[in-house]
Amino acid sequence: MVSTIDEVRNIHPILRANPFLIEEGAKLIQGERFVDDETFRRIDLHLLDKQGTPLYVEVEWSALDTAQIER
Repeated sequence: MVSTIDEVRNIHPILRANPFLIEEGAKLIQGERFVDDETFRRIDLHLLDKQGTPLYVEVEWSALDTAQIER
């Protein structure tokens, strides 16, 4: 059986539960998910680094852009 990751359903909770994927030692303060349509998606995260400095992260993704891959 092949399992796949559904971006809308899975990526947001993965990043919220594992902020160290963004930066080692980071802790989640708040996270929001925005799914505008099938072509553009965004996740905003407010984190604190291990020194307590606020980190604001915006993760954006869209459909595969082959031109970007070629560059």
